[in-house]
Amino acid sequence: MSEKDEIFNRMFHDENQVPQYTLPPVLSEAGETAYHWVNHRRRQLLDLFKEMYGPIPGRPDQIRFEQLSYCSHALNNTAIRKEIRIHCTMSNGASIYFDLLLYLPKSSVPAPVCLGLNFKGNHACTIEPDVMLSRAVTPEPALTHNPAMLPPDENSRGEQTGRWCFEDVIRRGYASATIHYQQIFPDYPDGFPDSIYKLFYTREQMTAPDRKFGAISAWAWGLMRAMDYLETESGVDPNRTLLHGHSRLGKTALWAGANDPRFRLVYSNNSGCCGAALTRRNFGETLEWLLYWRKYWFNMALNKHIGHENEMSFDQHMLIALIAPRPAYVASATEDTYADPRGEFLSARYAAPAYELFGSPGLGTDEWPPPDTPVGCDIGYHLRTGGHDITAYDWNCVLDFADRHFTRSHS
Repeated sequence: MSEKDEIFNRMFHDENQVPQYTLPPVLSEAGETAYHWVNHRRRQLLDLFKEMYGPIPGRPDQIRFEQLSYCSHALNNTAIRKEIRIHCTMSNGASIYFDLLLYLPKSSVPAPVCLGLNFKGNHACTIEPDVMLSRAVTPEPALTHNPAMLPPDENSRGEQTGRWCFEDVIRRGYASATIHYQQIFPDYPDGFPDSIYKLFYTREQMTAPDRKFGAISAWAWGLMRAMDYLETESGVDPNRTLLHGHSRLGKTALWAGANDPRFRLVYSNNSGCCGAALTRRNFGETLEWLLYWRKYWFNMALNKHIGHENEMSFDQHMLIALIAPRPAYVASATEDTYADPRGEFLSARYAAPAYELFGSPGLGTDEWPPPDTPVGCDIGYHLRTGGHDITAYDWNCVLDFADRHFTRSHS
């Protein structure tokens, strides 16, 4: 039996197999205050999670925004569309750029904005024929260490429009922005030299066996640079930014949102192990499985926790707690057992102590809700009927949640 098969066979898919576990406390002491949380405990938890994701680098020495295109009649004349190139340069001459696709409602009032990374290119998120093909190439097949590199082509245009629902988002009064994640860090093991890390590290540092940084922190860095642009965009209200991500990009959204308070609402969709799901449950995709085939996403130090999950000083409920007091939303799917829907719900539930410091119940329920029944207060949650995807139903739920919170913050 191969190593891969052995690891797969150790994965649990039955609640009766879930081991006994004890979660580490969100708060550091009895009687902790909101002041202590903001000024001390948050920093402690962020340092703990660097052992999982590694640190996020600082800003580049220079950042410049170049408008590549402008369309005043996008999406059947319901939106304005812009394509923005984000240039990042260091004083030593190292540079990288990536392209942001932005749809804006036709309104004189700055709009709240949804920001997230996409999997297959900006052109794959829309059917509009004049959106540029994404520059980055996509590795195929995804699980190999030496992938064949296939350039994007017209056949992939509009392939993932159902995940973005731009027309519906615009109709709800929100702007929507996205970047192809492969332009920030190409999603394969040898992607480091072609990623944003070339701005900060030598090739030797990027390939060192004790490397302390990974792809998720790189993608989070790219989201922060997108936020730098959105703060300059007159068509959006940067104080109402909804950061979102699906699957591995849901892990990324949580980590970026934990680090950067400019993201005013953070939404994780089907993010699973090392995302919203509790690691200690070992249900579905496990730490061992994830580090077998995607170890380059993480700090190499995370490997020492395989088989010792219950001894970790942190777990994913603490990652959601790091969003507090800002609103957070977690979405699961009934057929997405690898992502451990119950474990995602429990993380949302046990993040509550941080929110309680600010007078909020957090999730506000101890009961895992039935499918297609959104719940929550300042933490929201739903379990959608279906599989590993992000759908119009998911968007409708999270925008309802955002409407309540963004309206409250501006009342």
